[in-house]
Amino acid sequence: MRPYGGILLGAGLWAMVSCALGQTAPAPDDEADDEDPAPITLPAPGDPNIADSLDRRLAYAQSQVESTEGDCGPRLDAVQTQRDIAAADPALDIVIGGGQARLANIDYRLHFGRAYCGTEAQPRKDELLAALDAAQRAVSLYRDRYAYQAMVVMQYNVAVIQHRLDDQAKAVAALETAVAMDRDYGFVADAEENAGLLRRWTGQPAVPDAAPAAKRSITLKFAWSPVEGDVSVKADYANLVGHAVVHSGASITRARHIRPDQDDWILSSGVGDRHYEFSDWSGRAAPSLERTTVMLAAEQMWAADLRIGASGDLKGVVDGEMTAGVLAGDIDAVTDDLKTAGEGKLDLTASLGRTVQLLAQPEGLAARAAEEYTLSTAAWIDATLEQGVWYDMTASLFVPGMVILVDHDIQFAYARPVPCTSGSNEAACAEILVHAAPNPDALKAKLTDVRQALKVRGEMRYASATDLRLIVDPARLLPYLTEARRHWYIAIDGKGDPLIGSETVVSTYSYR
Repeated sequence: MRPYGGILLGAGLWAMVSCALGQTAPAPDDEADDEDPAPITLPAPGDPNIADSLDRRLAYAQSQVESTEGDCGPRLDAVQTQRDIAAADPALDIVIGGGQARLANIDYRLHFGRAYCGTEAQPRKDELLAALDAAQRAVSLYRDRYAYQAMVVMQYNVAVIQHRLDDQAKAVAALETAVAMDRDYGFVADAEENAGLLRRWTGQPAVPDAAPAAKRSITLKFAWSPVEGDVSVKADYANLVGHAVVHSGASITRARHIRPDQDDWILSSGVGDRHYEFSDWSGRAAPSLERTTVMLAAEQMWAADLRIGASGDLKGVVDGEMTAGVLAGDIDAVTDDLKTAGEGKLDLTASLGRTVQLLAQPEGLAARAAEEYTLSTAAWIDATLEQGVWYDMTASLFVPGMVILVDHDIQFAYARPVPCTSGSNEAACAEILVHAAPNPDALKAKLTDVRQALKVRGEMRYASATDLRLIVDPARLLPYLTEARRHWYIAIDGKGDPLIGSETVVSTYSYR
């Protein structure tokens, strides 16, 4: 892992430090057991921190539905109540990225628990069927969130329920799928255990003790050559306005060039037609909130040209003043075309919107370009990753929804070999997953600075998460796909409604 540098608002932007290769961290959405878990309590009524309240409510429901203490009937009824409160909150799908998958997990356990709750000699078939439906839904939802271990666990649960429903053929087929998933994603121990269960279900003889299958590993190398290509970028946004979710987005396809320049490389992008879709707003929010979202979308449509060293290190932005100028003009033009007519005043949006504007300045543009290049390419130069192992590192990254730099706690993993493009059958690329959240202590200190800089009073609350999926050629470190999902919650006491938003940016690369 290599550090990268940049300056923004007097703060050093140093990423990929304290990289602890070989230290395993639990994957996001894993169901790892805690030897001494802290008790989980429900949020207080009227808790102003919506993001934390929703997360705690889901965690409480999960802990109770997994518990075996007390009378199962009242306990499961209480879980249902908390589950329904969380599901009815329109903020759930925005502020908690895996919210629907967590709900499906709870639903599976609720129905499975009810199937065996009571004095009946036989489990209730209707509840087992409902549990089966929830487990199958969870498999799909976890796959969509790239939470592969949780996905495979749910696929195993699908097989178990089919077995308990005495549908042997479907149970075997579901367990075979789980074993294939385990092997595909490198969960070697689970694959061996589930394969043993499959043999018992099918009456096959036990396999003599053998050495466990070896996990895959991959080493990524920087080996650029002159190349022409294109990148298609699609950015989607969701904001909670009142009690409604408002959607917007932007898209572009632009040329992408890598050419030598003496001992360096120049990574440049052409100008393409930008398409913006903000019709869903239709005057439903204050103009300041709409303009802030326009700025976030427009900034994804432009890419600064970069100078890259022979070994892959970022040397700087090429002509950042020009790029910043056209970006600022684009923001003004799009905002004028929208003719925002929202009512009300969101002081919080107006204040934080000023920080977002910094990304349209040369300094901010350079810092964002450095972050994106490092996470997509430079961070992985000469890295050797073992499949299925989650590694830890710390990096200073932009927090979603605001333009401030905060140390993030990051986990990353090599998931599996995959085809580089949808039309290819050869698994020549690597899928890398990254999960990042602000370090709590670093975030607390930075929020104090932000309040002082914006001259606002009242406690500031913030929560966010970033998930990144990369499809990259390990032999050259050329990206073929980057998918970034960001979720944020921002609130300041006395400054109107909180800001609740999410961003999904998918960039698909092709090379000629």
